[in-house]
Amino acid sequence: MLEQKNKTTILDFILTAPIQYYIEHNSLQQLTITLNNAEIAGNLPVNIDNSFIVSLNTKQNKNNIVITITLLPGTKIDELQLVNKPQPYLHLAFSNPQLVSNMTVEKKPIPLPPEQQAAQRYQEIQQLLTQDNIQEAISRLRLFVADFPEHLQACETLVSLLIKEDRLQKAQEILTVALNRHGDHHPFIKLKAYILAKQRETSSAIALLQKFVSTTDDIDYFSLLAALYLQEKEFMSAALLYDHLTKIQPQTASWWLGLGVALEHAGKKNAAKEAYRQARTKSDTTSDLAQFLDDKLK
Repeated sequence: MLEQKNKTTILDFILTAPIQYYIEHNSLQQLTITLNNAEIAGNLPVNIDNSFIVSLNTKQNKNNIVITITLLPGTKIDELQLVNKPQPYLHLAFSNPQLVSNMTVEKKPIPLPPEQQAAQRYQEIQQLLTQDNIQEAISRLRLFVADFPEHLQACETLVSLLIKEDRLQKAQEILTVALNRHGDHHPFIKLKAYILAKQRETSSAIALLQKFVSTTDDIDYFSLLAALYLQEKEFMSAALLYDHLTKIQPQTASWWLGLGVALEHAGKKNAAKEAYRQARTKSDTTSDLAQFLDDKLK
């Protein structure tokens, strides 16, 4: 609740239960209040016009709520207390003798710190993706990656979207820059290998993945390399990787299926049947896959 009375701005945070809190004065104009193990009931005030508050930001930090309040110059804190009855609320009152209560104050927005800007912009991009607005998301991601080149997840998302849109040259350009900075980042290596495979450079993709296979535990990394081994008819190499995957995720039917296919093409008929039999018992086996496996097991 936010209310302006005479020369006082009153700000009350309605709480669900009494809490502990502590205050940090960042400067004469800014303070941070941390509410321990707290939840705020209702919406925060959205209109701070004609008050002595320039900005009011909250964020969740694990089980705590962190509130940052920036005040107009000359504003003083008159009251700050926790009231427990009839309902718990944190009560703050601010005054500013330099200003009159009914004047409209021009407030210049205070820019967010870079990490908060990044988080806010990336959240907006994620929202576009949930709305299936792919082209706008790609446009914003390209600007975002230029502004925040160390945001690796954003770069991965951008390259993945470009690959799905079959814009391989642009994906490769962005990925080349990213790999120059982070040459051992496995998601980037995996995306590079996928682009090579799409360009029918399967052997190059395999060689790239092989260089780093011993330094990762990424299941998708192993899966991609195993599938490429199958394409290149390196059946025993594929079988070894699929066998490794079945040990990591023994309840996943697709790993047993891949193992069976690799062993069958390698001439290991009995071992292949056992792999197919294992795949048939898994709960994620689809009806089409079940039919395929039944035919293999006849």
